[in-house]
Amino acid sequence: MEGYVLKLEFFCYLLEDEFRVKKVMHETRIPQGRYQLKILKQETPLTLKHRKSHGDWFRFHLEVTDVPGFTGIYIHAGNTDKDTSGCLLPGFGCKTMNGVQMVTDSRAATKALYDKLYPYLDKGGRSWITIKDESYLLDNLNRSLTEDKLI
Repeated sequence: MEGYVLKLEFFCYLLEDEFRVKKVMHETRIPQGRYQLKILKQETPLTLKHRKSHGDWFRFHLEVTDVPGFTGIYIHAGNTDKDTSGCLLPGFGCKTMNGVQMVTDSRAATKALYDKLYPYLDKGGRSWITIKDESYLLDNLNRSLTEDKLI
């Protein structure tokens, strides 16, 4: 699809598993990086489960591809890291409850993200997601605070 660019700046929060130096299956987030999103047109058990629970708008998963050391990384609804095995869980809000980090309004955020990306990707468009880890956020926050003090 030449000449057409769908660019979303900040759209929603994403929850993933925690960072680990050594990968633990179903317990480790993907490394920071830029990854292509594709539609995985396969009827996996998870696809069938989400079709049943999400209704007509869900057909196939959006997949995060070419992640070193990881496969089967999908974008789907969920609220805590218990709902993910390395997948990305969208949410319009985020909070911590009883020491557990979570995203909120996940089904709505997932549907909204799929509504934006799915038709574009289904027609041959290409899209990427950039994942940044906590150190990126903390470094930028610290830099911003330092710069504010210097002004």
